Amino acid sequence: MSLWLPALSFVLTTGTWVVVFVTRKKSLATVLVIVLIALLLALKTEPLARLMSSGLRALNGQNMSLASASDISWLGISYILFRLIHMMRDVGSPRLPSLNLREFVTYVLFA
Repeated sequence: MSLWLPALSFVLTTGTWVVVFVTRKKSLATVLVIVLIALLLALKTEPLARLMSSGLRALNGQNMSLASASDISWLGISYILFRLIHMMRDVGSPRLPSLNLREFVTYVLFA
C-alpha cells in the first residue's frame, strides 16, 4: 500500500490543528473545509479518483494505462475528513477545549 494517503491525512490533520488552535481564523477554516470536501469528492468519485491515480502514476514513472480508482482508495479517509470538517465547524465554539497536536491527532483518529 502506498504511504501517500496516510501522509496526506497526517498533513491535513496537522493543518487543521494549526487552523483551529494556533490561528483561530474562521475564514481560513472555511477555506480548509472547502478543500476537505473537494478532496473527499475527488477520492470518492470514480472518474476523478482514476484521474488522480494516473497523475500519481505519471509522477512515479509508472504506466498510466494501469491506473484505477482502487489505487488510491483507503479505508477510513472519509471518517478522518468528516472528523476534520467537524473540528473546523467548532473553531469558534467554547465547547472545543485547547488540545496539543498529539491529543488532537488522537481525538481525530480514535474518538
